[in-house]
Amino acid sequence: MANPNRFFIGWAIEFKNLNGDIILNNINDITSHTLWWTTSLGKEVIRAERFRCHKLLPQQYYRVAMQISQFPQFHYLDAITSEIKCQVSTWDSGDLKCDVVAEGEWLPFAAKSIDLLVLPHVLEFSYAPHDVFREISECIVPEGVVVIIGFNPKSILGFMKYCNRYRSMTLHQAKFLSSLRVRDWLSLLGFESIACEMVFFQPPSMSNRHRKSRQFLENAGSRLWSGFGSVYVLVARKKEMAVRLNRSKMFQRHLKKKHAVLQPVVERSIDGSNSKNWKLMPSQTKSSIQHVQIYTDGACRGNPGPGGWGAVLLWNEHEREISGGVVRTTNNRMEMIAVIEALQILKRRCHVTLFTDSKYVQNGITTWIHNWKRNNWRTAAKKPVKNADLWQELDQLNSKHNVTWKWVKGHSGNSWNERADDLARNAVPSA
Repeated sequence: MANPNRFFIGWAIEFKNLNGDIILNNINDITSHTLWWTTSLGKEVIRAERFRCHKLLPQQYYRVAMQISQFPQFHYLDAITSEIKCQVSTWDSGDLKCDVVAEGEWLPFAAKSIDLLVLPHVLEFSYAPHDVFREISECIVPEGVVVIIGFNPKSILGFMKYCNRYRSMTLHQAKFLSSLRVRDWLSLLGFESIACEMVFFQPPSMSNRHRKSRQFLENAGSRLWSGFGSVYVLVARKKEMAVRLNRSKMFQRHLKKKHAVLQPVVERSIDGSNSKNWKLMPSQTKSSIQHVQIYTDGACRGNPGPGGWGAVLLWNEHEREISGGVVRTTNNRMEMIAVIEALQILKRRCHVTLFTDSKYVQNGITTWIHNWKRNNWRTAAKKPVKNADLWQELDQLNSKHNVTWKWVKGHSGNSWNERADDLARNAVPSA
């Protein structure tokens, strides 16, 4: 059997450091899929995408050019002539250099303010692609250009996504949307497709040697099976009767609004003269995504027996406590119900940092659940998964939010965890 760190078809099962220690068992164990793009195969795909993007883009001046992606460290706008270039990250990792952190479904930018918008692999990981398209349509100026890069479902990667044998090696959580469907959605919003080409026709491999030996497939694929590349690059233009006002005055009106994102700054040049330029000020932007901290805990008098759950939600300077009880249950179910009830409180998509003192909940939602879903909610021993009803409900809620799961040791002096524990204990029904 081939070493998965040397060669594989699809995405990596294991990542190892220089000492040979496994640092990641499954790519799905992390909230974001950005780690795959840092591998040699990921970088190869990005290079092919960037080359084709620069080739297909109309050669013109773009005043405001913007890239929205999960990996802002890779620039798709470096060959673009533009006065303002902005990198928007859909994942707030804390260590990536970007100008703005925002979801594709809620872009904090003024209407008709962007000339070029590049979206590499945003739709695949969006829970509401239609909302992304509506935001694009609002932000793009008339005759503006949008570039959408995505995985082709009619390719080797698309085949592996729906093949149970290779599901553990693919980003099976991604939603592969065909270029035809994307084209139809764009046409409904008044966009005209300019060009669409496929790239990366060879079977994916982590081995540089294997990729070089199959390089001839790239040239042959573009001529013989041009519709079956792993990635498509679609370029479209917004068709709308344009009234070109004085751009600076138009942006000045937007600046008077509460959520302005572009503002002029006065820069002093070397000769001492002042010049007024438009600069993107990330510190002045207000992301529409709320950041919430949640502490949960469960309690049970006997196992099984009467139990209770409690949760504390913290956002900005606000605090909310919720709790409940069940006459006959188990401690694990109370731990899960506390998390479920807390996430159901959130009325819109949020960045959530969830603290739990239950290893059962943390390991289950971040690690075990992927194998359970592949095995039709059965364990490795072919037995039904316990609490499958709650796991399925929790999996749906987890997909609606950007949740970071953190374990905190119980009764270790954490005031919020202690408060959640008190709420759970007080909610246990009396005998």
